[in-house]
Amino acid sequence: MHKVYRRISIFIVMIIMAVAMSLTLFASVPLVNLTRGGQTVFHYNTTTPVTIPESYQESDTEFRAVWVATVYNLNIATHTSETQYKAAYQQLIADVKAKNLNAILFQVRPNNDAFYDSDYAPWSRWLAGSEGADPGWDVMQYLVDYAHSQGIQFHAWMNPYRVQNTALSKEAMLSALHDENFAKQNPNLVIAGNYSNSVYPYILNPGEPAVKTYIRNVVKELMGLYDVDGIHFDDYFYPYSGLSSDTQTYDTYKLPGQAIADWRRENVNDVIRGVMEDVTEHNTLHGKDIRFGVSPFGIWQSQGEGSNTWTGTSESYHDQYADSKRWVEEGWLHYICPQVYWSFQHETAPYADVVDWWASVVRGTGVDLIIGHGIHHTEWATDEIQTQLRYNQKHPEIKGSALYSKSYLSSTQMNLVKDTYWTTTPLNYWAESAVAAPTVSLSGTLDGSVYRSDVTATLTSDHTIYYRIDNAEWILYENPIVFTEEGTHTLHVKAVTTELTESLVEGYTIVIDKINSDVPVITINGDMIGTAYLVGSTVTLTSNGAPIWVAINHGNVGEWQLYTGPIVLDDTGNYYIRAKTINSENVESAEVNRLVSLTAPCYSQPEIDILGTGNPPYYREVTVSINGETDILVRINDGNWTAYTDTLTFSTDGTYVISYKNNDACGTVYQETIYLDQTNPTEPTIDIVGVYDGRFYTEEVLVTLTKVDEDDVIYYRLHNGKTWSSWAIYTESLELTKSVNYTLEFYATDLAGNVSDTMSNLIRLNIPPDEHSLYVERDGEYVTYYNTTTSIELVTNYVEKEAEVRAAWVATVGNIDIGLHTSEATYKATIIDMLDRLEELHFNTIFFQVRPMNDAFYPSDYAPFSRYLTGTEGVDPGWDVFEFIIREAHIRGIEVHAWLNPYRVSNISGDKSEQLEALHEDNFAKQHPEYVLQDLSGKLILNPGEAEVRNYIKNVIDEIMTNYDVDGIHFDDYFYSYNGMDNAQDAQTYEETKLTDQSLADWRRENVNVLVRDIFEMVETHNTEESTTIKFGISPFGIWKSGGTDGSNTSTSTMQSYSAQYADTKKWVEEGWLHYIMPQLYWPFDHSLAPYADLVDWWAELCDANDVDLIIGHGFYRYAETNGWTYESEFLEQLRYNQHYDIIKGSALFSYKTLNLSNALVTGALDRLETHYWTDYVTFPWASDVAPYEPLVCQPNQTEVNGVCVDNPPTCEDNEEWNGSACIPIIIPEEPVEPENNTVVTIAIIGGSVSGLAIAIYLVRKFVLKI
Repeated sequence: MHKVYRRISIFIVMIIMAVAMSLTLFASVPLVNLTRGGQTVFHYNTTTPVTIPESYQESDTEFRAVWVATVYNLNIATHTSETQYKAAYQQLIADVKAKNLNAILFQVRPNNDAFYDSDYAPWSRWLAGSEGADPGWDVMQYLVDYAHSQGIQFHAWMNPYRVQNTALSKEAMLSALHDENFAKQNPNLVIAGNYSNSVYPYILNPGEPAVKTYIRNVVKELMGLYDVDGIHFDDYFYPYSGLSSDTQTYDTYKLPGQAIADWRRENVNDVIRGVMEDVTEHNTLHGKDIRFGVSPFGIWQSQGEGSNTWTGTSESYHDQYADSKRWVEEGWLHYICPQVYWSFQHETAPYADVVDWWASVVRGTGVDLIIGHGIHHTEWATDEIQTQLRYNQKHPEIKGSALYSKSYLSSTQMNLVKDTYWTTTPLNYWAESAVAAPTVSLSGTLDGSVYRSDVTATLTSDHTIYYRIDNAEWILYENPIVFTEEGTHTLHVKAVTTELTESLVEGYTIVIDKINSDVPVITINGDMIGTAYLVGSTVTLTSNGAPIWVAINHGNVGEWQLYTGPIVLDDTGNYYIRAKTINSENVESAEVNRLVSLTAPCYSQPEIDILGTGNPPYYREVTVSINGETDILVRINDGNWTAYTDTLTFSTDGTYVISYKNNDACGTVYQETIYLDQTNPTEPTIDIVGVYDGRFYTEEVLVTLTKVDEDDVIYYRLHNGKTWSSWAIYTESLELTKSVNYTLEFYATDLAGNVSDTMSNLIRLNIPPDEHSLYVERDGEYVTYYNTTTSIELVTNYVEKEAEVRAAWVATVGNIDIGLHTSEATYKATIIDMLDRLEELHFNTIFFQVRPMNDAFYPSDYAPFSRYLTGTEGVDPGWDVFEFIIREAHIRGIEVHAWLNPYRVSNISGDKSEQLEALHEDNFAKQHPEYVLQDLSGKLILNPGEAEVRNYIKNVIDEIMTNYDVDGIHFDDYFYSYNGMDNAQDAQTYEETKLTDQSLADWRRENVNVLVRDIFEMVETHNTEESTTIKFGISPFGIWKSGGTDGSNTSTSTMQSYSAQYADTKKWVEEGWLHYIMPQLYWPFDHSLAPYADLVDWWAELCDANDVDLIIGHGFYRYAETNGWTYESEFLEQLRYNQHYDIIKGSALFSYKTLNLSNALVTGALDRLETHYWTDYVTFPWASDVAPYEPLVCQPNQTEVNGVCVDNPPTCEDNEEWNGSACIPIIIPEEPVEPENNTVVTIAIIGGSVSGLAIAIYLVRKFVLKI
């Protein structure tokens, strides 16, 4: 018996212990309202409080990870040695373990590169400092092995598409990449996102099948090489900034009717789905458990099917085309890790609302949810992360956390988490159980994903079942669960064995939205006047049996009441009647409503609405509408009363008295008077007071406008030569004080708003400028050097030099400065006019374009005659144009420099072969198409990398120097094309001729360098051998480089010849390969990116240090451009600024054509140039044999003979003649008999001496006497 009692006692104790354990196991932590700063936190745009577990329960199974960002070396330093890097990594792992984490997400592919030796990508620049640099050891193997040795899982974090974020052009960006970079090898697979935050986001094109295959190959390679625990993608898919550069790919690969947004999403889906397949296959074949997950932007969509967040936030579905919700629903991931980087109190995306949505998405899918926390928000409350972790325990679907990033593990927030919540490292990473979760069967009327009726949940399992609803307490399951209330319900279930072993918790979301189709009908009973019912009418409501509820608004909002019978409407005015039914399940029907107007026998005053343009009661067009409670009668002036049926319109000038009344017993008459005026007022008069010289006002001006009618208002606006002011009301006289061409427009308006014609007056002020100002001033403010507060100072007393270059470019391309040759006489006259004009303006140099387009303005063995000479390439004008120009220029003391474009073949776009075919047979480009490149805009140039091209150009120059008395050889700024080069076109030449490790850009620069150096040496040799003084110079683009330690003080966003045309102009100066350099500084002092003064300073310092003459190229043509220079003193102040530097030897103006324009700025600048700056001819700053021809002037009694004045012979008597020394008698010989009609007289004067002249005079006199 005692044994029996003992057994019973033991059994009872076991039951009590089991009950106690079950109470512990199945007890839920109570939920409490979340408060911050003493205030309850509510879900977004609701009055529903956010509830949170009252306490935190630390778990021994949890994924706790931190992101380790290698891009920009954010979380780990650059590799300098194996020892250094291992030590840095060991410290990183130690920091991770110190916070009781058990995993890292290590960025192994930040920029289309790798932290390991890959067949698909170069070594990352963020590892060893430069892309492609091999650290010399297997870094990745060590990273994985050491993490595992410390109990830390290693998940390989990859950016699948990202290439670079940079302000560089695509070509420049790609050229800077390592040769093994997939992007550089496949430039056609690279696209740019929209320019944002001063960079272009360059990515691999997700729509290209080759890119999809490439990304999967990278993942498979990584899994095959290393024992990683996971493959992790972040949020970078399509660029955040948007893009429009993939339309061609879209047109190629889209499905019929597929929108571009859906096509982009499907491109990303292909990769996600494919990587999951690859990871699954790898795990199956190798017995691995590699997990694939993605950490997308935290918001998929807002509202609708999306989270309860503001619709103005970024959405990954629309912005990165990342359909993360579908990835979960399709099971294409092991886990999803949304970046929920917002606090509970965030204004548009509160933490609780975002997390709740993600928990609902993964619920029942088998995909784990990891929350990405923004621990980098150190400005948050100290307990923010701690509170977020506690909130996560509200959702069994959340299996862990990931923290961004490693740099913030030591923050105050994380120290608090470690000390209170994460006190130990979890024993396991992922929750597992051998016990199957219960099977759940849901029954009810299902409409899509929504139930329209009560829902019954039936649970089955071989073990004891527990469930909970809406995060409440766990309940022992005994009978099917019935959900009757409308709304969204969360059901969690689990099975528990007799040994108290639990299954994993599984969740289900049940949405109930019942429908009541018994919609009531509203009927109104009563008499009507027009559309209104009379007071006393009744309202009747009917339904198909469900109780009816009614609410009537009349003066205030009516409350819902149960309808019991007809309702009497006993007041005038509007009644807004609403009705609905509520059935036995307490489901409301759709609401019906009706607006009813009630009227009495006498009605209140109708409302009159007068709409028109003008100032009431004066209008130039007007309509009148009247609204009342009953029918309305109306009459105009003294007309008859008529029924008002529609809006009244008035179209004739006059005064109108509008009478109106209700058609009721009272008949009260109401009136409004309006005035219709459609006649425009007379234009105001203008009076201008100031000193006027017939063209300009030469002092400040006072402008007065006068209106004709005192009720009119004058409006005006003023253009100050740059911009229009806003229209304003004229109140007082206007003072005009600047030397600009003002345009004053003005008009008058009357009371009705009629507008007079707009008058326009051009008021030209030419207040004499100050040639001695100290500062550069624009629009009343001193101009400063770029990005400084230092004002630009000028030389106040300009000193005209005795020797300097005063040059003009004469551009023949496009016949810019000289027209086509029609005849020798006409063309010579044009040349003479041009040279006379330059002589008149005291110029002493021209750069004449003799080779505009791989052709010639002279007979050449190397190029055909230019199309810009005769109109057709290869047509001989019949005389030597260039020889004539040189001869006539030298007579006037003007040097002629032969201006050549060395490489340019065409300046049009089109098929390369068709362009070449159009050239003359003698054109080098047509003879050697293999030496011709086509730039990105379709234009053609000779390949600077070909030695034969350089030899050809040198032959051209040697021919010019040999055949012509030129004073210089001149290249301009056209080297490699401004439009960018197609790298594929000169790839073969590059590969065949490049030096070891020489980049494409450096190779191109060296090609140009070699030509410049060779030409300089060639000119120097010619000068030595032929005793000539030919100069070689170049006029490059004005900016070599911007910023940095050696570039100019200009914006880095400007074009730079070093990288754009591959012209290393600085090196040419430093090497002394030029006699002068003439940068094209075509910008004004106040240019926002490349101011004139800053560039002059840079060039002067460079040239002075290397003893190379500097000539400034001025953009004189910009005076005449629509949006060009607007300040007459611009060029003249540039001349004054140049005098700061002795190294500046002169100026060149582009181009000759502008010197002949009638533009006021041009003529004004030239007048001042002649008067104050270039007042006389000057010689050259270098050795030259050119000087102006000065004609010989003889005395009245002398005659010029071969450049010498000789005395005329004395006058002899009529019967005497001069024999060379004295007057002697004339001897008349006998006349011989001559043949009839065959008299021939020939006089030959062969001069060279005084006696020759005397003989000539003697012969002439004999001939005259004989006749």
